[in-house]
Amino acid sequence: MIILFGEMYSKKNSKRMFFKGKRRLILSSKAYIRSVNDFLSQLQETVNIDIWNSMIEQYYKIEDNKNYPLRIHLKFYRRTKRKFDNDNIGGGFQDILVKSGLIKDDTSMDLNVFFGDHEVDKDTPRCQVSFILEKPLFKLI
Repeated sequence: MIILFGEMYSKKNSKRMFFKGKRRLILSSKAYIRSVNDFLSQLQETVNIDIWNSMIEQYYKIEDNKNYPLRIHLKFYRRTKRKFDNDNIGGGFQDILVKSGLIKDDTSMDLNVFFGDHEVDKDTPRCQVSFILEKPLFKLI
């Protein structure tokens, strides 16, 4: 399990629009960019890439696991009770996993994300990431 401290923001909400000449540029919010950079640096400090690669290699040695995506479980501890969309925040987290080099792609063939209940922790917002490494009960067609 990995715990990343800080508030994760949605990639899709709060976009900023700028004009450069006649071109319109749409950028993610400053809060989203800051949260991605914070989580990315925490991941790089926390996860030893050699240990990660050997764990993934062991996962795919399990009978037929080459046909299954890697599965992760996310649980968010938010600063407020404000509603949020799991998919939007989870999508940002998937991008962080790709940028860190821990996964090669975040398509459904490579990664499945499951969300747990979220809780409020005003003092220590965080994301708890668990990797589900046993063989799945179902097979992708």
